[in-house]
Amino acid sequence: MFRATAAGLATALSTCVAVAAPAPIAPMTFQLVRSASPACAPDCPEWIAAEGAIVPGTARIFRAFLARLDRRRRPILIQSPGGAIDDALEMGRLIRANGLAVAVARTLSPPGAASDPTHAAEGVAVAFPAYCLSACAFVLAAGVERYANPFAVVGVHQTIEKLSQVMVYRRFLIRYRTVNGHKQEISREQISENRKTIASTRVSPPALNARLAAYFREMGVDPEIVTLMQSATPQEIHAMSTEELEATRLVSVWINEPAAMQTTREDNGLAGVPVKAGAGGGAVLLAGQTWPIPAAGDGTPGELSLELSMRRGGGGVTATFAQSGGFRFALAPEASDDPDGTHFYAAADFCRLAQVGVLEAGLPQAPTQAPGEPDPRARLLRVRFGEVDGVRRLAEELCGGAPASRK
Repeated sequence: MFRATAAGLATALSTCVAVAAPAPIAPMTFQLVRSASPACAPDCPEWIAAEGAIVPGTARIFRAFLARLDRRRRPILIQSPGGAIDDALEMGRLIRANGLAVAVARTLSPPGAASDPTHAAEGVAVAFPAYCLSACAFVLAAGVERYANPFAVVGVHQTIEKLSQVMVYRRFLIRYRTVNGHKQEISREQISENRKTIASTRVSPPALNARLAAYFREMGVDPEIVTLMQSATPQEIHAMSTEELEATRLVSVWINEPAAMQTTREDNGLAGVPVKAGAGGGAVLLAGQTWPIPAAGDGTPGELSLELSMRRGGGGVTATFAQSGGFRFALAPEASDDPDGTHFYAAADFCRLAQVGVLEAGLPQAPTQAPGEPDPRARLLRVRFGEVDGVRRLAEELCGGAPASRK
């Protein structure tokens, strides 16, 4: 039998911190949480709070928790001292398979929070102070985007592999008989049994390190992080610097404020600024498209552009419409009386539009048709909303599924 563990608790921000044995920390629990801020009501961001030690069986509990939720992609906000490596790796692969982001943050919930972990309790997300230590780093690495405050503690150290070998000693009473000069056993009776367990511990075994390096590589994180792990004994923590977190890609988005969640109604969800600008993805998911409108009427061509944005975990999508050329457009079924300009579509409205919405553009009125000219009353543009560039990705994030395909 073997069990690999990695646990520790940092008490300072220095590079290598020796720590005393921490007080017992409860096993990790999972809770669906919605922001308690009145500023975003009724369309507040949601997240999964994961807090506590990773113990044998945590991954199984996490799998069952995800299975009970709808398919919406809520980010994981984690605070943990680490624990069982095998469970951390299994959690990580579940996170990546479900396309979830991970942020180092703790959740503050009022007394009497929901007893059903899959029923959203109200809470506040705090990115500093917060920590993710030891095996927790393996969970963080699995996020499709990985968030942390620069002052949060993300720490690693050498792993420990514990081996247990059980020696069994049995005594038997054996009876023989001799047949043609050959001894034959005729009966065997066990008369005693003793067991002795021999335990051994190996620090940073090469085979385990190679396995972890392969895992980090699989998640798109630089396996050089395994080398950083060797700089701290199992009784210490190497608190990774911002430069190390960026260089290894263990963090891809910085939360440059104490709160992990933005809560303004028009722009709510995980806060943050991508480590590398223009690299795609990051704190805000974008979609949109620009359509040229053929010249009609006065002969002036027009243009319609639509940009959609949302933060991970956010309760809706912000749409910005822009037009030129003097035509009118409509989005049906409309979630707003006036879609011109900027509008916030709550999750339910956006998901409905992604399934059945149609964007139409045409001239604002129907002047007399000149002989030989196209009829200006005809639609100049008709586009299924769900087929706008990037809407499918937003729908998968917010609605738990892709929009309906073309019929």
